[in-house]
Amino acid sequence: MVSSETVLDIDYRSSVMDTQPYFTVTTNKGVHHALTVVLAVGAGNAPSLPAELSLSEPTQGACHAFHISTFPSHQVQAKIAAKKPTNIVVIGGGLTSAQLSDLAIKHGVSKVWHLMRGPLKSQ
Repeated sequence: MVSSETVLDIDYRSSVMDTQPYFTVTTNKGVHHALTVVLAVGAGNAPSLPAELSLSEPTQGACHAFHISTFPSHQVQAKIAAKKPTNIVVIGGGLTSAQLSDLAIKHGVSKVWHLMRGPLKSQ
């Protein structure tokens, strides 16, 4: 599902009835539940992110390139070490996103999806 909505809140939790964590996304048009959420926040001088992602440290399951201190995250590194499948999504059309995709593959991530709205920008 692709939707143009204003995100008001994002919550990541485990369901009482299900063991798989999920996102609850509250927008100006309603509430959505999903196992995976991709936010296309657009380019600019500074990221425009929901409060949960505006922290100086990455949250579990998501972060902005400005906030990366360890890549891949400690959770992903633990899965790689345990020989479990690992999947990440890198969103962006610039060189940073391409470098992060390449770095994830070199570090052993099983699957990397690199999402871009248009062609890769090199400058």
